[in-house]
Amino acid sequence: MILTSEIEGKVLRFRDHPDKRNCILTFFADFSEDSIDELLMRFNCPSVALRVDDWNEELSPWRVPAIFGNDDFGDGAENTLEFILDRVIPLSVKGLSLKDDTRFIIGGYSLAALFSLWSCFRTDRFFGVAAASPSVWFDGWIEYVGENHPKTEYVFLSLGDTESKTKNRYLSRVSDNINETHDIISQYLGEDHCELIWNDGGHFKDVTERASAAFEWILDRSIETYDPSE
Repeated sequence: MILTSEIEGKVLRFRDHPDKRNCILTFFADFSEDSIDELLMRFNCPSVALRVDDWNEELSPWRVPAIFGNDDFGDGAENTLEFILDRVIPLSVKGLSLKDDTRFIIGGYSLAALFSLWSCFRTDRFFGVAAASPSVWFDGWIEYVGENHPKTEYVFLSLGDTESKTKNRYLSRVSDNINETHDIISQYLGEDHCELIWNDGGHFKDVTERASAAFEWILDRSIETYDPSE
């Protein structure tokens, strides 16, 4: 059963589960409203989804001009992360009866995946990051990754093998950037702690399946390493 709650004007979807070792934290918007419940139901652990009302503003770590259309990317990621740490996680711990050692796994798709990656450089609150088709074409991203250290245990990256086959000069660099992101994070965490998978097709193919696979990889690593005595 999926439950809906609201906190400070933000909508949250919750799904409980008896296995409290891990908790999924992800994101949805109006364009993914119909698929988010299906995603949450796939996991053998509690899961939480935060609705994002302004995708380009609330998930962007810094300002970048629009790459198509007129919607620029804002710099609201810091406020979103603060809201997650101060409000969403405490509410989830209470509402889902999570344990002190429950591991939070953050992740998502596209810009939500980039936000999740960026978050692991800002806080050590997340055990792992599940980043499916992250927007690593973002101006300044490779420089940011190279100048900062990830504060998480595991990172999963995936990308469609045709996502960079475009005339858009920003999107065309996404394959090179995800390879470089993988290489840099692997240097910090170790090759066994950072996985890069290539999927068939473009950016909008099998979104739920790709996101699910990203979270499942992190969940498997968590279960393998979980020690209740710690």
